[in-house]
Amino acid sequence: DVYDMNFKFTNLLGAPYRGGNLLIHDNVLLTPVGNRVGQIDLVHSTSQTLPFENLKQIRTLCVSPDGALMLSIDEEGRALLVNRKRGALLHHFSFKGAVSVAKFSPCGKYIAAGVGRLVQVWLGPSFEKQLG
Repeated sequence: DVYDMNFKFTNLLGAPYRGGNLLIHDNVLLTPVGNRVGQIDLVHSTSQTLPFENLKQIRTLCVSPDGALMLSIDEEGRALLVNRKRGALLHHFSFKGAVSVAKFSPCGKYIAAGVGRLVQVWLGPSFEKQLG
């Protein structure tokens, strides 16, 4: 007999909540669980842990207005940009300091982040073709 040994990681159980912001978007609760992000569907009562991880504890999460993109920032300011629908890591970068808060603009074109006593405003990614 041959057994299928292709297991897929879906959920992190027993990990304590250690801070960071909680988000609700489209009836889904997103919460930092250590250096991973947990996703709880509030309508269907299901949960899963997203398949990427930050290097340190996550302190700040933000989601684009359409819910397609998520920014996960750890306690040292290292960020992961994720395609939330596919669970795919798109890019990683550093704010070069601890981030206290981050938010996408209502149009989704910009990301503002509070780093120390400053606010950094970044041009956000787009799924549309851009020239220049």
